[in-house]
Amino acid sequence: MKKIGIFGSAFNPLHLGHLHLLVQAQKHFRFDKIKVIPCFKSPFKDDKLTAKLKTAKLEQKLNAIKQALLPYPFLEVDDIEIKRGGVSYTIDTLLELSEQINSFNCEIFIIMGADQWFNFPNWKNPDQIRQKAHIVVCSREGYKMPPKKVLSTIVKNNFKNNVNKTKKNLKNVYALPLKNMDISSLEIRKRYTQGLSISHLVPLEIKQWIDKNNLYQEKKQNPLPDTKALAQFCIKTLNNKKAKKIKSFDLKNYTNQVFDFTVVASGLNTRHSKALCDDLQRQVKKQFSLSPKHIEGHETGDWIALDYGDLAIHIFYEYKRQFYQLEKLWG
Repeated sequence: MKKIGIFGSAFNPLHLGHLHLLVQAQKHFRFDKIKVIPCFKSPFKDDKLTAKLKTAKLEQKLNAIKQALLPYPFLEVDDIEIKRGGVSYTIDTLLELSEQINSFNCEIFIIMGADQWFNFPNWKNPDQIRQKAHIVVCSREGYKMPPKKVLSTIVKNNFKNNVNKTKKNLKNVYALPLKNMDISSLEIRKRYTQGLSISHLVPLEIKQWIDKNNLYQEKKQNPLPDTKALAQFCIKTLNNKKAKKIKSFDLKNYTNQVFDFTVVASGLNTRHSKALCDDLQRQVKKQFSLSPKHIEGHETGDWIALDYGDLAIHIFYEYKRQFYQLEKLWG
């Protein structure tokens, strides 16, 4: 009996984490084919990109994904949800595919990440999906994997309305632990908006598609707020998140200085430094509708620099701050 895998997503965008998951799923389950299905509209996400792609052409997105998957002969892009339009429900796709591939002679496996698994009870007709297809749950950073290989009873316990325990012929749920690549579509969109490289996170064909269609670009930002007021807001925000040794410098009277104000702070460790940076971006965006022009050092977290025009923010892991003694530059 043939084994057909189904992997659906918004692919906003397709990235190397998706490919890693699919390659490992193929290695363990030996699928005859895995159908990669871009959704038209996710029932759980406000996908503003779909409307934009009406002018950028969804066909270009599909072609970019097809080109990126050419090195993987077991992967096949299927535009079934794009053609159907509307909200993309897995059960509708599953029923349509079952007719096409004659499910009597095929076993169907829905491949998903652990994040989707824990939301599975909220899907449309989840018990009907379990009657039609096995499920492969792949580990994902930040989500605890189910404890056993076959987990039919866990599904029953997790469902909001509970699956009828007397219902027969439910398919199996398999857990597939992976060596995860900590990549997300949200991170990629965020990096691209900030002008940071995404070449190491997505296939070349996807990067070219994003560049060609000017995707993930934010609307033109409002004029900068008063720089001193922005600096004071950043100091307050950093202090609320337990940043250490916060200092500010008025550099307007210094020669050869690019910025009018600079704020320096320390995190307890690199993880804390990254958290300070992420929270600061969110709060400034919320308060001033302003994103940094550029960010450096977020990958390591030992010295993160944010460029807000006339204001620079430096967030250090303390040992790195002591090593560079940046404040001595300004007396």
